[in-house]
Parts: sequence; C-alpha cells; structure tokens
Amino acid sequence: MTTSFTPFQRHLLHFAQSPTSPNITVSSALRGSLELGLNFPVSLSLALAIPLLYAPFPHYLRPVPIKSVQKSDERTQLSPASLSQSTYSMMEVFDLYRADHAARSRGWFDWMVDQGHVLSFWAIAADVKTGRVDVEDVERFQKGEWCGSIVKRRQCRMPGKGDVLPFYRGGPIIVGLHSWFVGRLFGVRVYEP
Repeated sequence: MTTSFTPFQRHLLHFAQSPTSPNITVSSALRGSLELGLNFPVSLSLALAIPLLYAPFPHYLRPVPIKSVQKSDERTQLSPASLSQSTYSMMEVFDLYRADHAARSRGWFDWMVDQGHVLSFWAIAADVKTGRVDVEDVERFQKGEWCGSIVKRRQCRMPGKGDVLPFYRGGPIIVGLHSWFVGRLFGVRVYEP
C-alpha cells in the first residue's frame, strides 16, 4: 500500500491516524511527534503546523488526507542526494539539501520550510553523543521511512537499547515525568526505563 505514496507522503504516514486510515489529525500528529521523542511543546507545535501547511483553508482542523498533499507542497526528502559517507553532521546534511537544485528553486517560503524539515530530521535522527546521522537513516529519510527506526530508539532509555533526545534538540527536560505523562494521556510509549 505504501508504494503508491511519494516518499514525503510515506513520511507523513507516521503522523496519520493509522496506516489503513491515511489521514492526519492534530491528535494523531501529536502522538506521532511524541513517539519520535520530542517534548510536549515541540510536539504540539508540530501537530498544529502540519494541518496548517497541508489542509486547505478553512478546513484547518479537519483530517488531512495524505493523498491530498500535492507534489508542489511536499518537503524535500534529499532524494537526489548522492551519499558517499557513513555518517553526516548537521552541516553535511544541509550540504545534501543545497545540492538539490530543484528543491532550492521553489521560492522563499518553501526554501525556509524545507530547511526546517532538514533540520528537524537531523535533530531527531542524529546520534545523541556524536551529533552525526548514519547513512542508513539518510537513506530511510530519502524513502520517507525513517520514523520507524527512530521510534524504536526512543522507546527505551537504557544505554545500548535506546537514547533520549537532548533538550536542545527538542527532547524532554525531565525524562521520567515526560514518559509517564505521554503514556497516561496519549498512550505513547517513549523513554521507558
């Protein structure tokens, strides 16, 4: 089923109500953001931004069908980038974006949103110790399938089994309280001991 989606639409599936109901709501986007290990304020901001960017006005608070996201509204997935390294720093990920001439020629607003999309990919996917993104994560990003591996990393906070996203990259301040809060209120398993 996901083969009929573009890479960006496959990325958006993570924020959908379910794979069988490919619509994004504010609550499903909030749960999807929390699963990635983001703190509540960042997750809520992202959950409100997704419908704002992809729902036609005045239907902002209605579910956004992922299939309705037009190619012209899609964010970069770094698809044309040629990968030659085993890991990438934040600046090297931006260099991959700068090499995508089609993405850069879309206009100021799209350029800014694309930059935010690339930055959020790096912030969420980069190793918490080295700040570098593995080439496998970049390849999954290109295909729109990077969120699943990140969710697995964020489900546990034990060394070697999971990792906690640092606060300066959108992670929680008090990990145990955050884990309890999102588990009780939203049913999201993240940063479990």
